[in-house]
Amino acid sequence: MVSDDVLSKLGKRLGNIENLPEALKEEIPEFSLTGIDSQVYTVLKEDLEGLATLSEILIALYNRYHISDKTRVDITKVIYRLMRKKVVEKFQNKKAVYAISSSSDMTDSTE
Repeated sequence: MVSDDVLSKLGKRLGNIENLPEALKEEIPEFSLTGIDSQVYTVLKEDLEGLATLSEILIALYNRYHISDKTRVDITKVIYRLMRKKVVEKFQNKKAVYAISSSSDMTDSTE
């Protein structure tokens, strides 16, 4: 029987990936972004200086990628996926304000 302690650590022991080769990072789903996840991460990081409201993210997605068919709910789901991957975090518990995680080093699989 596996202990609860071991189970609670499952998937959280990956550690620092900065020194891993890009090819290996792309094989690990926790560190690889594709599709809309990659696009949200990119606009947050490159267009919005790493910190933005949900509304700013929606506008930046349109400006960069001409995405207009995603709702606030759709983008919120994407952000929560990015939060689970530890690349985006809520900013100081403010509602609908998100920041690039200080520990993130994601690979964009679309480039």
